[in-house]
Amino acid sequence: MKKLVFIIIVLLFVLNLFSEQMSLINSQTVAQNWYSNIYETENTAIANYSIETSKGIQTAFIFNFVYGGFVITSASNDAEPILAYNDVGETGNSFCYVSWFCL
Repeated sequence: MKKLVFIIIVLLFVLNLFSEQMSLINSQTVAQNWYSNIYETENTAIANYSIETSKGIQTAFIFNFVYGGFVITSASNDAEPILAYNDVGETGNSFCYVSWFCL
């Protein structure tokens, strides 16, 4: 039994080493679909976007919409696709959600 648990833990760890990065186009599609479904609108024109990085690795994409609101998507397939969203306002270059999550 211990051997089986050990093998499962090792497999989960190894599989996480091979995370795949999301492309900007895929992340934009995810953001527009989320915005459209949550706010029940067909107008999902993006005003601007930014790519957040940490130590040279893309971590998140921020999409600001023309008619207000924003969606922040993960740049990795291993994380939840939507990190944050709002139907009003926009995000700037430096944005803190809580003390441990600053872009």
